[in-house]
Amino acid sequence: MVPVIIGVEHMVALTGLSSASHSVTHTGNILVSYNMSVNPGSSAVVTISQSGSASVTTASAIPAKGVTSVSAPVMLTCAPGDTITVSVSSSNPVDQQPNAVITKLCIARTR
Repeated sequence: MVPVIIGVEHMVALTGLSSASHSVTHTGNILVSYNMSVNPGSSAVVTISQSGSASVTTASAIPAKGVTSVSAPVMLTCAPGDTITVSVSSSNPVDQQPNAVITKLCIARTR
């Protein structure tokens, strides 16, 4: 079944290697989706963590040499007070440069 978005809670563009957090205010499913653009040779990783009612961590890396964009949705079941954190990290020098990695992030309620 395809999730139906019933409200966007948080939208942000992250530049470089950084992170964003969101505090959940209701019980239900949260769809975390992102699109990360990188330079060739990147090894940037997006890590999505949920803390509170459940402890969930997912990670996604650039899948193949020469790929310059990666997108993924992650569904989380949350409760009020949970915190969702999305972090972009890399130890590769190509990713350390300003604006070498740009990640567009959307956190939305679904049913």
